[in-house]
Amino acid sequence: MSGIINTSPKIREYQFLKKEYSHLRALENKNTTKAIIQCQLQEDKNEEKIYHIKTTNYHQENTIGLFGWVNDLQVLKEDLYVTLTKEGLLKEVLNIGEIRSKWASIRKEIIEKHSSEKRSVDFAKLITKLLEDEQRFADSLRYVTPYISLFSGFSQNTKQQKCYREIPNFPVAKIIPIKAKATLLSNQSQTPFTEVVANGEIDRDNFDQAKVTDFVRTVRDNLRARGEVQLRYTERYAFNAGVLPEQAMCMSMVVIPGFLYRNEKTFLKMRS
Repeated sequence: MSGIINTSPKIREYQFLKKEYSHLRALENKNTTKAIIQCQLQEDKNEEKIYHIKTTNYHQENTIGLFGWVNDLQVLKEDLYVTLTKEGLLKEVLNIGEIRSKWASIRKEIIEKHSSEKRSVDFAKLITKLLEDEQRFADSLRYVTPYISLFSGFSQNTKQQKCYREIPNFPVAKIIPIKAKATLLSNQSQTPFTEVVANGEIDRDNFDQAKVTDFVRTVRDNLRARGEVQLRYTERYAFNAGVLPEQAMCMSMVVIPGFLYRNEKTFLKMRS
């Protein structure tokens, strides 16, 4: 991206691994994603940090259906310049113009590739609409891995801290809002790393449980069916210096008993 001066030559290179499994009634899906991610501080001026995130060696085991779209659209996110909020989370994507141009160049090819799918044109329109809204595009990245793993808002100086997270693409409710609390773990292993763990729960005050329950009962044709969403959520980090981790793990498990099971684990580790 032109106009940005690199003030820090050090590049942090990570191995990224994500494992997903979901079971919605009779529909079962699983996927494993691997990639190499490079993250470099490009500029630190007037308390605003700009990072360059480059993804290479990207590979998905599952490329069927929506997983196929995710795989084909990864090219839009392979080279990002981002700024951070004052809390240390991803704030905005600076090179959105380049991403729009890239989408314009591949849009027709992607639609043709997925032409056998009923709503391929409509889905492409949604991508175009998302990229037209810079804030929505940044919002769509902020709480998903690897971006939340890189820019968690935590550091080796974190003691105890409350934070907000989201699980996207949830049926009916669209997102699951999460209240999380981070804690510094005591270090007994004589290593240079500072460990931070964050555990989360559903923010019930901002989650439409009734709407989800009605959906479950309608689909199951059972007015007494259970529809309560249950969540286990954990993030774990090892820091050595600065705000970027040496290692990070994020795990979420969402369950609606007898209806939905969704498990995702991601690992980010510095390459030696």
